[in-house]
Amino acid sequence: MNHNNQDLFNKLHFDGFVLFPIDNKNELVNYCINEIKNVSEEKIKEGFYLDRDAAVGKEGLAADLKPSVFEYDQNLEKFYTEIGVVDFLEEFQNFKSSIATLQLRGAYDGSSYLSWHRDTHYYSNAKEPSGNVPPIFKSIFYPNLHGNSSRPTLHVSNGSHLRYFKNKNVDLIVPRTPFFKKTKVFESNDYVLVFNTSILHAVLPVSGPPIFRMIAAFKSPQSKN
Repeated sequence: MNHNNQDLFNKLHFDGFVLFPIDNKNELVNYCINEIKNVSEEKIKEGFYLDRDAAVGKEGLAADLKPSVFEYDQNLEKFYTEIGVVDFLEEFQNFKSSIATLQLRGAYDGSSYLSWHRDTHYYSNAKEPSGNVPPIFKSIFYPNLHGNSSRPTLHVSNGSHLRYFKNKNVDLIVPRTPFFKKTKVFESNDYVLVFNTSILHAVLPVSGPPIFRMIAAFKSPQSKN
């Protein structure tokens, strides 16, 4: 086991997420930041577009790059291997996972496009679970594209993947109370967020230029999705 990763492993297990440090002087990292900035300014390659109807949550407040981030630029997929997230998750899980989905999404000025939720959940009024069971890991990169003071982008509820209420209303009220720790994730070129998909999290409102994020979902070798 990589001794330098032990603290990160502990945080990922008990908090459900970790801010994984990256080298912002890396050539590929800077290439990807520039490509994401071009997309944010709608300097987009022919045959691709930002689709505001495709994004989850409130209509018009977010947009996804379509039809495929994999096809748009292969370096965006390589980003997660280059910064070490793929190896980190392999060491944590004892198997090598690969990227199942890759999204490039902008959140625009206004209210949050998606409030508190879990990507993996199973509430008492549901006929079947929603999301991946068992939970998988995702990694989100929120580059600071404008060089301004970093803005908060996401709220995560520490340890919420280890506590769960079958009643959906109760489960989604809990992170709004002052009794449970919450962490804000900011725009940054110094780290990416890695998290368990059963953790409670919420997108924060945007003020000013859009905040873009690149979202990779990692599948296990046994996953069919």
